[in-house]
Amino acid sequence: MNNLPQEIIENIGEGICVINFNEEFIYTNPALCNIFDVPNEKLTGRCIKDFINDLEWEKILDQTKIRKTGKKSTYDVAITTEKRKKKVLLFTGTPNYNQTGAVINTIGIFRDISVRAAEKVKIKEANKQNEELHQQLFTQTIQADIQKKKVEDYSKQLNDGINFAKTVQTSLLPNVSYLKEGISEDIFILYKPKQTIGGDFYYYKKRDDFIVFAVADCTGHGVSGALISMLGITFLNDIIEESRLLDSGEILGELREKVKKAFIAYGDDIQNKNGMDISFCIINKKTDSVQFSGANNPLYIIRNNELTEYKGTRNPIAFYPVEKEFETHQIQLQKGDNIYLFSDGFQDQLGGEGESKRKYSRKRFKEFLLNIHKFDFVKQEQALEDELKNWTGDYEQVDDITIMGLKWQM
Repeated sequence: MNNLPQEIIENIGEGICVINFNEEFIYTNPALCNIFDVPNEKLTGRCIKDFINDLEWEKILDQTKIRKTGKKSTYDVAITTEKRKKKVLLFTGTPNYNQTGAVINTIGIFRDISVRAAEKVKIKEANKQNEELHQQLFTQTIQADIQKKKVEDYSKQLNDGINFAKTVQTSLLPNVSYLKEGISEDIFILYKPKQTIGGDFYYYKKRDDFIVFAVADCTGHGVSGALISMLGITFLNDIIEESRLLDSGEILGELREKVKKAFIAYGDDIQNKNGMDISFCIINKKTDSVQFSGANNPLYIIRNNELTEYKGTRNPIAFYPVEKEFETHQIQLQKGDNIYLFSDGFQDQLGGEGESKRKYSRKRFKEFLLNIHKFDFVKQEQALEDELKNWTGDYEQVDDITIMGLKWQM
């Protein structure tokens, strides 16, 4: 647990760094060293200017001035790596503050978008797709976490680690404004981890005329669930960006193989439960149709005041005694369809009136969605919040809760 920040950094597929206002690297993780083709720990102390031309340097200095004022900045930068390779990177930086509130340096994430930089249009699209993953960045000092780790007491290390993990996890979740721009103006995300960090995540990616989105429920809560969720997001990015798979069932099959490979050290049988359940969709904008595949979790579509449930395959994204191929449902959408993806946290919440506690239940959840589906989506989210609060009462939240709701506009 004491080494939580380092473990997360080393497992995540993003290039993570701390840089001062001379654009010198104070801290770099292994993924960033790999991006710059520099041996591990040899990038620290060097300046970004070593890898760019004068024009790029002037652009970076302008962005540094912005961060000194306490504002975030996101931009792409062309570099030449130590091995003389040309790359285009997307950088998102967040000002980092000391205890007095003064900006002291920048915490940033680099992502290699070279493949998408072949054409100007693809560069722009890659910037959009990747920027959504980097809207929230680290709010604590990584350098202080690493340097002070040996002298801090256990309690402070634990709290720092959890806050660090939350920042990383939050930075990988797409901003709702990008979901509104990419999927539908009428959309909400109800995201309520049981603890500071959680095992649920929601996902969005756009590729050509296809919109990919999902809600997943990873094994466990807190730190363990959050780490699996980060791996899940990274694996989905790899599958969707690097392969030509556009079948939802095949993508879940590939995701299962990656998860199994990541956790093979814990055994290759049902005792190794590390993984996730997921509802996964791909919308074809040209045909106004959606593919749905689920690992244990379903999809709800409300049309003409009727709720249709599309069930997921009864297999997790994990080791399982009898593995099945994930079924792909092909659904023709109509204008005004309400689409809902969710984890099981809301329907499993304990509460109700009287002394006997009971689960909210899937039946009650369906009925409530039917009752509110004609509300605008801001009001739907608030109605769900109020219903959860009223149902829970004095009980504690029992699980991570995530619900995505949207209206399809042709």
